[in-house]
Amino acid sequence: MESSGSSPLPPTFPYGKKHFDGHIENNMGVFGVHFGDPRFLLDIPRPEHAATPDVDNFRHGDFKRPVWINPHMPYLLLLPRYNPFYAPLFDCLDVDKHNVPVEQLNVVAPREFDSQVRWGLKKDLIDKWLHLESLLRMTLQIMVELYGGRIAERVYGFLSPISYRYTERNARSRSTTVDIALRLRNAFLPLIAQILLMFILLDALDRDHWRARLQGKLPKLHPQWITDLGASATGDMSIDRLGGIIDLTLAKKHADHYLPRHIR
Repeated sequence: MESSGSSPLPPTFPYGKKHFDGHIENNMGVFGVHFGDPRFLLDIPRPEHAATPDVDNFRHGDFKRPVWINPHMPYLLLLPRYNPFYAPLFDCLDVDKHNVPVEQLNVVAPREFDSQVRWGLKKDLIDKWLHLESLLRMTLQIMVELYGGRIAERVYGFLSPISYRYTERNARSRSTTVDIALRLRNAFLPLIAQILLMFILLDALDRDHWRARLQGKLPKLHPQWITDLGASATGDMSIDRLGGIIDLTLAKKHADHYLPRHIR
């Protein structure tokens, strides 16, 4: 359909279909998008700047593509640009290929008499990761409850870090174990980003009281836990983040929710 002038009207996306509302930036400036085809995001940036993922194989939970922003996971913009494990709270995650604690194991397979050499994380490190993950997941769950039961409509989480099987110790070499360990360690990153998003949303909603309410729901944890969260990548607002645009606007159906709706 053409307008009365010489320029055609911009195309729109059919009502009721999945669409993208937000802002987008190109070399001509920043533009608002309304009822946009969500697949157009797969063309940004240009292919010569970053390989375009196959839309059929592009997983919504793929947080290893920082140049691609998924509207369902706006909190990934909050990931630290540099070392996210710098604070004492995350000492057990602050490992690299030179110092990650791994060990050699002698495993006897079922129905076999000879042992086989396998490698894995040291048990002490596994226990620390399990403990930290349980505390982070419990804290995130309560923060979301304080916010009203969910972050926002169609904002999703990731699988828990343990789902990536960091407790398994059956690698065939030390180098393989180290590579796997560093990848599994990064499974904590979305969890860290989600907690930071909750810091932002709860501060906007109830800055003066929500921390005390959170502590009240975590009676067995020392108050220092919440203080340490605020001084780490989960709550420190002063450190450099990956960045982007998040417009925290009121959701139409939830008057008390600050909904991350617009991203680029």
